[in-house]
Amino acid sequence: MVVQTSAQQFNSDSWLSKKHGTITIIPTFGERNTMLMNTYSLFTRWELTMAAFLYNNDGDPATNDGYSTTLYAKYMFYENKAQTGGAAVKFGTGMFPGTLDAELRVKDAFKTFWMNAPVTIPLFNNKLSWDLMPGTSMTVDYGQNNTTAWAFTYSTRLAWYPFNPQLSFVGEVFGSAGQSGPFQNIKQGCVGNLVNMRWWH
Repeated sequence: MVVQTSAQQFNSDSWLSKKHGTITIIPTFGERNTMLMNTYSLFTRWELTMAAFLYNNDGDPATNDGYSTTLYAKYMFYENKAQTGGAAVKFGTGMFPGTLDAELRVKDAFKTFWMNAPVTIPLFNNKLSWDLMPGTSMTVDYGQNNTTAWAFTYSTRLAWYPFNPQLSFVGEVFGSAGQSGPFQNIKQGCVGNLVNMRWWH
């Protein structure tokens, strides 16, 4: 008997920085890549994230199709009183796989530097949560001419919470426009609550 499953790896982020002393571990398994992400809340309102991606270009998880990494920091500079929305800024190196051309993925770390601003807006008594994440990226030694390529990046995600805050139905659009090539992705899925660990108070 064969059972086929599908998985989504969303690109958007929210405003939230976890409480000081929190470690968040996020493993995901998708059709294009597998990810292991570790986020450390070392300082108040700050997060440091390191992630590694293993690629699956040919549909066979047993073959080696390369890997890449990303390293970035996030600072939450605004949060509403209800703690259901706010704004942050992120900056780092190495893009997420869904935002890269397949030929550039394994060469991207420490060649692409980026910055974006996640903003979360709660709507209709928190039944809807709207994430917006505009940004920009710079890739050095891009293409055959080894030029510096700039791009505008965008990501937006709408989550509907029909029953409780632990379960949501999500739709997302993200992409980029610029010298490193235009693209757009559309995703949808169902998301459950993450589990975090704290190593100090």
